Amino acid sequence: MRVSAVLLLKNLLTRLHPPAPATERESARLLAVLDHAFRKQLDAAHPPPPPEDQQQSHVPTQPSRAVNRHLESLLLHPLLETKPSRPAAHGPTLRTAVDQFDHALRTRTLTVTKLKSISRQYLVQTKSKPSAEKLGPRLAAWLEAENAQTKSTFFQSADVIHDVVPLMYADGLESTVWAWLRSLYQCEWLRVGDTASSAQTPAFLHAQDILVSEMMRMAIRRGSIQDAAAQYVAAAVYRAQSAPTEPLTSSYKRITTAILHKRHRHGIDTSTFEQVLDHAISFSRDRVVTRSFLQLYHPTSPTAETLFHELSNDSFAGPWHSWHRKHKLLHAALLNSVLDAAQLSLEQSKFKHASFFLDLAETQWPDYLGASSSCAKSTTANHTSIITSRLHRARQLLASHASIVRPQLAPT
Repeated sequence: MRVSAVLLLKNLLTRLHPPAPATERESARLLAVLDHAFRKQLDAAHPPPPPEDQQQSHVPTQPSRAVNRHLESLLLHPLLETKPSRPAAHGPTLRTAVDQFDHALRTRTLTVTKLKSISRQYLVQTKSKPSAEKLGPRLAAWLEAENAQTKSTFFQSADVIHDVVPLMYADGLESTVWAWLRSLYQCEWLRVGDTASSAQTPAFLHAQDILVSEMMRMAIRRGSIQDAAAQYVAAAVYRAQSAPTEPLTSSYKRITTAILHKRHRHGIDTSTFEQVLDHAISFSRDRVVTRSFLQLYHPTSPTAETLFHELSNDSFAGPWHSWHRKHKLLHAALLNSVLDAAQLSLEQSKFKHASFFLDLAETQWPDYLGASSSCAKSTTANHTSIITSRLHRARQLLASHASIVRPQLAPT
């Protein structure tokens, strides 16, 4: 009788993979054999420890101990080790300036000093990557809800205003800053009759000046010195009426610095420029760039006549030279203006004035120009070609100094 192919295949598979026991007894017997073999192998791999004393030597070793030790060794393997999570030692991680501001509000730890660091961090973060969450509206709402003391501290902190104003402009809240200025002028949030906190006290007058100056800085930054000049004129007119003995020194320095930086390219219209001149601050009142320097850059009628008489006066020139030498960038900018005065005098055929300004430049700015011989000064004072040559040489020497080529005088 021939064996079929199916039967041959079954016999082959049976030899390779024996079938499971057919009965329950055979299954139990096979399980017992496997269990005994497993425990015997574990006892051989992990022998029990020797007895602690002779009295316990007759106690038989239980195979289950070896199993337990083996399982424990597996569980203690470094690959299976888990490190417990550690609670944050310093609270939640505050990655953004907005997070820090919100956290300070929730914990009631927000101060004007902390606001300065948060504002500076926000400006740095938004410069590299614009933030979807804006800090400006939060800051405005916080200040609106604060008491008079906090508002007074905020407005009188010049370094805080220096960082907060750019923040508000960056978040599109320029109108809010204008509202702050109006609030600072009126000080309605102060207690009625509190003379110590009056808006006309020197501290609040200085705060008004600082805020106006920072707003002018934003206008200059976006390229509109005209707007900055108009802001100065409006504030100066109001100050002349409300507190004429307290000029806007910071704001005046802001506009004069911008004009010196741009020179003939300042872009201020004639009417506004003349109003800036009308509200110029004298050098005797404060150490500032005088009106006579600004007149060099008048849009329609520049003149160096007033500057010539001013610098010819020893009582003015002595303190003035001592002052500007202490400020490197201003020192260089004023040298540029003195050379502009020489150029303007030459164009107006005032050779004596032109020679005077060149002599002054070489005498007071030897760190940039050196000094020409006295013979050349005395014998060629009215010679146009020599004056032109000296002026050209001075311009070249001035431009050769890397720190003067692009003086960083404009507010940033």
